[in-house]
Amino acid sequence: MKNSEKVILILLFSFCGGCSWVTEVGRTLWGTSTRALEDARKDAITMRFNCTFDECYDAVITLASEKSGEKAVSESTDSEDSTETVESYFQIFHQNRIKGYIVVMNVPGNVNTTEVGIFFSRIKYQETRIDVSSLSSSAKRRVAEAIQADFNLRFTQPE
Repeated sequence: MKNSEKVILILLFSFCGGCSWVTEVGRTLWGTSTRALEDARKDAITMRFNCTFDECYDAVITLASEKSGEKAVSESTDSEDSTETVESYFQIFHQNRIKGYIVVMNVPGNVNTTEVGIFFSRIKYQETRIDVSSLSSSAKRRVAEAIQADFNLRFTQPE
């Protein structure tokens, strides 16, 4: 390696080392940045349930995976192929349990690349707040409705 290349590398690492914006730029280029979804949390649909953080988080994971692979029998008998794939609520794109979020895509009725963020906040041990945010109000509403309907069967809501 030439001396000029070493100097450039040293300057590059010293300039970029420890800069959080470098990490965010990398996430944006990779496609896993949640900054826009976090900024949209001010307009999020908020729900609270009597469940632990892990129970709520796992229930959303289960909601996505159960619906994605499910098959339904069609009522019509006109064709021999009487099974069709059920339209899923959403598909998990990115998740981070430690930071408390799940990013989903493929929300029915929306462009399949529309991202919706599901953020989890521990209120008490047995109470968790869920914020559903997106730049698309229809995608945000559909995901929130799917979670609300499923969670109403699993958990109670605090008074």
